[in-house]
Amino acid sequence: MPYYPPVSEVRKRLEEALPKIADRYKQGVQGAEWQRPTLAQAENYYSALDRIKAEDKYRKGVSATPDEVWRKGAIEKGAPILPTRLRDALPKWEKEWGPLYENVKKVAQALPPRTGDFRANIMNRTIPIVEAWKRLRTA
Repeated sequence: MPYYPPVSEVRKRLEEALPKIADRYKQGVQGAEWQRPTLAQAENYYSALDRIKAEDKYRKGVSATPDEVWRKGAIEKGAPILPTRLRDALPKWEKEWGPLYENVKKVAQALPPRTGDFRANIMNRTIPIVEAWKRLRTA
């Protein structure tokens, strides 16, 4: 059976990773494609924001921002502040996410073993986890 650490251990691991996050973030941004996948989400965005859709502000803003401009801003603005913001968010993360994680962990620990049949694994292992998260997030 896989090991599911307690929230305190997961938090400790996140805290230990914080000094490395800025460099990893920069590396990820360097190879990221932003504009095309962001534009692909336009309809999802519009369905939640009718006013923006009516004015077509989302497409105009994304289309006006080339990947290079986005990367530069993400690296110069995002990377330096990311570790601080994540560290500052850890108490809230632990309070809000910790109980969800503990409940889903119980479901995960009760799952049947993996099989060689990917469909059975999806039905018997993946779906129960997704359903558990969904139940908890909407409760």
